[in-house]
Amino acid sequence: MQLVYISIFFVLSIFLTIYLVKHFYLGLNNRLLYKENSNLKEEISCLREKYDDFLKDITRLEKISYQEGIEEGINRNKLFVKIEPIENITNSNFWILKKESIEIGFEYQLFINNIPTEFKSTHILKTLKKSDINEENIKKILVGIEQIESLRNGNFIISNTINIVKDNLLRQLKK
Repeated sequence: MQLVYISIFFVLSIFLTIYLVKHFYLGLNNRLLYKENSNLKEEISCLREKYDDFLKDITRLEKISYQEGIEEGINRNKLFVKIEPIENITNSNFWILKKESIEIGFEYQLFINNIPTEFKSTHILKTLKKSDINEENIKKILVGIEQIESLRNGNFIISNTINIVKDNLLRQLKK
């Protein structure tokens, strides 16, 4: 019976030893994992700071590069506007009436490196108009109307209309 107790004691001591070794080993592993975890958190925060600094540097460099590009473009591309006065004269000759029109204004054109661009504009500041009646042709028409009246053959409607035209032409001559 003593042998049974000794063998039970021996088996229990083996289980206890295994349990203590595992517990100690797991506790040691937990402490090591905790240390590693805290070290990793510190590295991550350090890397985040470096990443934020990197993004700030990229943004700053982009702004500097953009400004330098604008300045270089201004220096390289010489812009100027050419302004010229304009005068458009239009004559219209009709059989009875002669019209003249003069437009006064200016035209401007944008140039880049002495090359004209599509940005061209014309502005009319003032328009002067003049119209004259051709008296000689009106007198010819009146003579023709008088000849028609002499041949009217009693057609009252035609002669009345011709008289209205004649009166209007005479009023134009008197103006």
